[in-house]
Amino acid sequence: MKKTFKFIFTLSLSVATAAFLGSCGNSSDKKNETEHHEGDGHDHAKEGHDHAEGEEHHHGSDENYSTQLKTAPESPQAGQEVMLLLTPKLKKDEKAEVPLEVNHEKKMHLIAVSEDLSTFQHLHPEYQASGSYDVKATFPTGGKYLLFADYKPSEGGEVADKLPIIVGGKANATTSYSAEKLTWTNNGLSLTLQTKSGKFVTGKEQHINGLLTQDGRTLKVETLENYLGAKAHVVMIEMADKDYVHVHPGTENGNFHLHVTFEHAGMYRAWIQFVVNGKVQVADFVLNVVKSDGKTDSAEHKH
Repeated sequence: MKKTFKFIFTLSLSVATAAFLGSCGNSSDKKNETEHHEGDGHDHAKEGHDHAEGEEHHHGSDENYSTQLKTAPESPQAGQEVMLLLTPKLKKDEKAEVPLEVNHEKKMHLIAVSEDLSTFQHLHPEYQASGSYDVKATFPTGGKYLLFADYKPSEGGEVADKLPIIVGGKANATTSYSAEKLTWTNNGLSLTLQTKSGKFVTGKEQHINGLLTQDGRTLKVETLENYLGAKAHVVMIEMADKDYVHVHPGTENGNFHLHVTFEHAGMYRAWIQFVVNGKVQVADFVLNVVKSDGKTDSAEHKH
């Protein structure tokens, strides 16, 4: 599995809405559990603030830690509830307990996506006396999924392990994302992502604005209530290598605003979660990041 997760993100983005998949779990019968492979990770984000500069996020993973994944039942099936049990491990002493810090109101965030990135869930496993973090989930179809266990050990760096899981049952045809999707709409809400140059390129910092409207009128994101300690949560995953980043945007001039430097070209799926009128929304996008021509575009550094 290729390790990258080296994006440098300084956030601020304008978001729109879509149905959000998320839940919190509790403990269950530990019988009939199966263990899945451990993965690699990224560096989690800091909390978003209402200011122009946004945040800078260096992505890498503390390789001193891994995550053990078990499921109950041992063979998850499409459309049926399954308990996911995740246990952080210190590699040099796997019997040691690994306390976690609270990060955006939760000790662990779990992002679950289908391999083709057509489905997305943001879950919050809860700590159990056994030392695992458990959450219930339901996968809509059969096939391969990827779980990104996102957390920060109290005595270590930030971690996001990529954990594969196979779900039984009928699989849908694979969805292919070959064209950009920079506008999302749902029930009168609309979110559009914009850059000064009109494109996403590697190797230099860009400013991405997210313009949020409701019924055709600008909705200032500063007025939105917080979701898990931030105005919004952003997850981006590259389609080929599944590079992962989870960040939190700042706000600027009524919009969400993101500063980002992409290291690798490719198609990226992005999901932005936020709250409007008490409801958590999710806006999904497709970004086409192309290799830079090496020229400096000064317009990208103007707000």
